[in-house]
Amino acid sequence: MMELIYQKWYFRRPELAARIMFMLMEGPGDPVALVGERRIGKTSHLLFELIPAAEKRGFATVYIDVYQHRANPLAAINYALQEAIDDLEVPRSSAGRRLKTTVKKIGIGAASLELGEEPSRKRPDDPFLLVDWLLKVLVRTAKRPVLVLFDEVQELATVADGENVVSAIRSAITKSKSNVRVVFTGSSQEKLLELFSRSRAALYEGASTLQFPHLGEDFIAYIAERSRERFKKRISVSELAEAFERVHHQPRALIDLVLLFSSSEGDSLTAVLDERVEAQLTGAQYGTLWSSMKPLQQRICLRVARGEDVTSADARREYALGSNKAEIPPGSVNDALRAMVSSHVLTKSPGGRGRYKIDDPLFAEWLRRESEKLRDRPKKP
Repeated sequence: MMELIYQKWYFRRPELAARIMFMLMEGPGDPVALVGERRIGKTSHLLFELIPAAEKRGFATVYIDVYQHRANPLAAINYALQEAIDDLEVPRSSAGRRLKTTVKKIGIGAASLELGEEPSRKRPDDPFLLVDWLLKVLVRTAKRPVLVLFDEVQELATVADGENVVSAIRSAITKSKSNVRVVFTGSSQEKLLELFSRSRAALYEGASTLQFPHLGEDFIAYIAERSRERFKKRISVSELAEAFERVHHQPRALIDLVLLFSSSEGDSLTAVLDERVEAQLTGAQYGTLWSSMKPLQQRICLRVARGEDVTSADARREYALGSNKAEIPPGSVNDALRAMVSSHVLTKSPGGRGRYKIDDPLFAEWLRRESEKLRDRPKKP
């Protein structure tokens, strides 16, 4: 039910979809990597805009959530490819029937795609070889170019055999490059680069990287207009903009807040957000999370919450003072940052440049309050 509600409030960005399609159609054929923080709308854009745009241009599309099977992402990849083949072999709609139209030669941009004959070799039992076999069968079944979308692919860095999975993906895509286009999404550019470089695969290094943009003022204006149409309560654009920033530019979080406000007794969106934050903080277990963190990680988080740099000499002096150590080397700070990014405590700010954010907006609020408490305490001599 909530998914249907989110779709009704979905804000379309056709210019962004057109830009990605241009990169896929007119570029060199390398993957396109969409990088952006979690929960800012990457998956929704793939499902509601990019896939329809690609299918309109003649692509057969495959959406793969590599985290669908958390213990075995390769199984999720192979399952999605097999599912796409099954849908083409047994069309369930007029769109599916069109995809079965026989086409022997297809063009993407300036490239001309030649489709080979049906594979005569047997289906391999090895799942690492199966991904290549399935991709080839999919192209020949569709008889048109294929767009494969790997969502949150950087999670492969944290699973067993992740490097082997990446190598299998790289090999399959490389061997079918003339017929296949690929989109990756990820919430960490560094994590993606590390993953693919570590497996000695030029897959990501050769990708066209696009920073997935935050929704902006046009989205805020859209939500304000939708609210005026549907509810009696009016919400100012300035209130929406302030709330959107407080929820870390997460569209679903803002929509949830608007729906809550529409059915509440509150006089303003800000007041409802304050009440919600207070209620959530009361029931949250952030104290337990805080206690599980190492002293250096705690000090880093406090500086991030205050909007301060985390790697400078001044920052490391503060860490040393708080940890009762003579010195904190830069390597220790980098190790702590990597660990917290991997565990989703921190996320890299858009564009990198050494800036970080607290991943959970509520934890960020909790940290800001803790930071104020620490500031009020007398400093050590």
